[in-house]
Amino acid sequence: MFETYKSSTKKCILLGRILFLVLIFSFVSNCVTHQFQSPYSEDGILLAGWEKQCETERSFTQWYLFWGSYPINKIDEKEFFPSKAKSYKFSIKTTWLDGVITTLGGSTISLTRKTLVISECTN
Repeated sequence: MFETYKSSTKKCILLGRILFLVLIFSFVSNCVTHQFQSPYSEDGILLAGWEKQCETERSFTQWYLFWGSYPINKIDEKEFFPSKAKSYKFSIKTTWLDGVITTLGGSTISLTRKTLVISECTN
């Protein structure tokens, strides 16, 4: 009986250490910077204020591994900001589908998804 107690205690300690390492890895892996820049090397892009009304809204899906640390698909900034003559609103949203994929994929294979929304506004 005493041997069974020692064995279960060792398993519990090992499980606790593994859980601790997974938690530490998930926190550290989220310390990543994602940068977006103007695709026009000589000019910047103009960001519109939230109160401005915009006509066109486009959505892009961004897939990540390791809980948002490593982007899988690359999106060209010229797709984000196709014209220098317009101003833009840029937001990162989590849709219900993003939430489901992130919940299931994040807990099993560290796959997450975000939706990037770009609104084009006239100056």
